[in-house]
Amino acid sequence: MGPGANVPGGVHRADAGGLQLDGKPVETLVGVSSDVAAVDKLRSLGVTVASKPLKLDLGALLTELNDRGEFFGHDKIEGLATPDGGKTLVVANDSDFGLAGIESQTPPFKLKPKVLASGRPDTGEFLVVDTTKLPPQTRQQTVSVKVG
Repeated sequence: MGPGANVPGGVHRADAGGLQLDGKPVETLVGVSSDVAAVDKLRSLGVTVASKPLKLDLGALLTELNDRGEFFGHDKIEGLATPDGGKTLVVANDSDFGLAGIESQTPPFKLKPKVLASGRPDTGEFLVVDTTKLPPQTRQQTVSVKVG
């Protein structure tokens, strides 16, 4: 929701978090809530929320490949790209520069390395998904059989 957003009562302030509704940034106004509650809140303020159908549940796919996070165990995704109209999906992680924070609150400060669940350091990595080779969707159907 950039400077051109047309939301009733909305004002864009780049120095205060972007679009302001009721004098608050959208993230603050919505707060910590479920997706459904957040969408309901935004709609009540006149914001049209975009929706798209889920095409790939990346978390479920990665869990299916290795449920211990040893395949692509990063906790945050930084970027997605599809160079060929959706046949290939390139996923980039957010490694936070390999840092999890500071280990001590007193000088000399020591940085705490960010480590994946597998024990490996969290570094920049790309995952390339060939969407044409994903497992097929499964369906369930009930069939009645009369014997006799």
